[in-house]
Amino acid sequence: MPPEITATTTRSLADYTLPPLIIPRLRSRNVPDIIAELTQVLHQHGCVRESLPFYHAALNQEFLSNPASGSGIAFPHARSASIKFLRFALGRVPEPVQWRTQDHLPIQLIFLIAIPATEATLYLQVLSRVAKLSREQEGLAELMAAADAAQMHAALERCRLLN
Repeated sequence: MPPEITATTTRSLADYTLPPLIIPRLRSRNVPDIIAELTQVLHQHGCVRESLPFYHAALNQEFLSNPASGSGIAFPHARSASIKFLRFALGRVPEPVQWRTQDHLPIQLIFLIAIPATEATLYLQVLSRVAKLSREQEGLAELMAAADAAQMHAALERCRLLN
């Protein structure tokens, strides 16, 4: 598991994920299955201790809020006292998927964010940066063109957190 990172030491979105947490080609094609696939990645790499409660919390949060941008990014999330450090899994689907309803734009990048119960400020900084990324055509194009998880991670290194 990656070492603890705090708001004062973090410089980019890449600090909250690792190449093994990035899936350049998700198999799933619908919201529940995509969240399940990304939840398993977080669980396998020790970021989420209990996958089923986290999955249910993320799915419930997804249906209660609107964690999708107008530029092809969704950012479902869940909080839990069992999560020690803020981490996210990033997945990319080869073809855009309808995220929630027909009035939402299709999605191709999904950031599933695992949030410690006590990390509200840090979560808001990361969420703000993901939202800003959704408006950056160059950054989005780089993530979409990346050949593998390492290249996607390198693209996230250029996404500096907002102060």
